[in-house]
Amino acid sequence: MTRITRYIAWEITIPSVLAFSVFVFLGVANEIRERMGLLDMAHIEAMDFGRMAVWFLPTLIYYIIPLTYLMGIMLAFGALTQNNEIAAMKAAGIPLKRLVAPVIMGGALLSAGCFVLQDQVQPWAMRQLTYFIYTELPQRITMDAVPPGVMHEIGDWRVYIGDKDPETNTLYDVDILELQEDGGVWLYHGESARFFKEDNRLKLHIPRGYLIMPEQGGRATIRDWTPSAPAPDTEPTPDNRDMQSLEQLLHRDAELVTSILEGGGLDSMESLLGRPDDIPAGVSVHELQELYGLRDDIRKRISLPLACLAVSLIAAPLAVRGGRSGRSFSFALGFGIFLLYYTLFMVMQARGIPTLTETVVRGIMPNAVLAVMGIVAIWRVDRV
Repeated sequence: MTRITRYIAWEITIPSVLAFSVFVFLGVANEIRERMGLLDMAHIEAMDFGRMAVWFLPTLIYYIIPLTYLMGIMLAFGALTQNNEIAAMKAAGIPLKRLVAPVIMGGALLSAGCFVLQDQVQPWAMRQLTYFIYTELPQRITMDAVPPGVMHEIGDWRVYIGDKDPETNTLYDVDILELQEDGGVWLYHGESARFFKEDNRLKLHIPRGYLIMPEQGGRATIRDWTPSAPAPDTEPTPDNRDMQSLEQLLHRDAELVTSILEGGGLDSMESLLGRPDDIPAGVSVHELQELYGLRDDIRKRISLPLACLAVSLIAAPLAVRGGRSGRSFSFALGFGIFLLYYTLFMVMQARGIPTLTETVVRGIMPNAVLAVMGIVAIWRVDRV
C-alpha cells in the first residue's frame, strides 16, 4: 500500500468505525428487546447479554457495513475536499482514478467478507442463539431456583415451597405432586429439604416427611428420601432459514420444487407460476408460501453482500468530485445513494413466486444499476 492509499483508507476508517459502533449497538439492543418475551429475566446473567450480542452481530453486519462504509466514503472525501487536499493531489499530478481505486478495492473485500459472515458465520450464530433461548435458559429453572409461595410445574412434578433460606439452601414445607403412569397422583410432603448435586444431577434430600397415595387410601412416613429433581421441559428448537447457508437454501428449493411438481402432476414450475389463481389439486399452498419466502431469502443472500462493492463504485467518484460543499453535501449525497439502493432493493421483491433464474437476477439488479452508474462516473471522474 502506498502512502496515499493508507491515508485515504485511514480517513474512511475513522467515520466508518464510529458509525458502525452506533448502528451495531442500536441493532443488537433492538434484537434483544424484540425477544424479551422469550427470555426469563430472572435467570439471565450479565454475561448472557454479551453472548447474545456476539450471536446477533453476524445477522446485522451485512446490513450495517454497506451503510457505514458509504458514510465513511462520503464524509472522508468531503473533508479532504473541504481542506483542499483533493486539489493539492490533483495539482501534484495524481489522477482522481488513483484516489478512487483503493476505495473500490476496499468495497470488494468488504463484500467478500459480508458473504462469508452471512453464509457461514450467521447460521452458526443463530443455532447458538436458539439453543440458548429454547434449551439452555429453560434448563436453569430448576427447583433450587424457583421462588416460594407459588405452585410450579417442573417436568412431571408440581412443586410448592412454603419458604426457603438462601444462606443454608434449605427449603421448608415442601409439597411435591407426582403424576403416576396409571393417571393417579402421589403427594410427598417434607417439613424441610435441601438440594445437592450427584453425578451432575440435582437431587433433593428430605430428612423426614410423609407420602399420601389417594388411590391406595394410605399414608406412609418417609425418611432420608433423595429423589432426582426432574429437569424442566424445554420447547423444541425452531428451525429457520437464518440457520442455513446459501447452498442449503438452494438444496431446500430443489426439494420444494420436486414436491410441488409431484403433488400437482406438473411438468415444470413455469406452468404453475403462469396461473397463480388456478392452483391444481394436490399442490400444497403451504409449500408454495414456503417457496416464495425461500426465494426471497435467496435474493437477499445475493444482493446484500454485494452492496459494499456497489455503493463504493458510485460513491467514490461522486464524493471525490464533490467540490467544496463540505460534509453536509457529502452526507446528503450518501443518503441519496442509500435511498436509491433501498428503493431498488424493495422494487426487486417479487409479488409472486419467481423462477430461480429470476430470483438471481432480482438479487443482482440493485447492485448492477449502481455499478453501471459508478463505472460511468469513474470514466468521467478526471474530466474537467
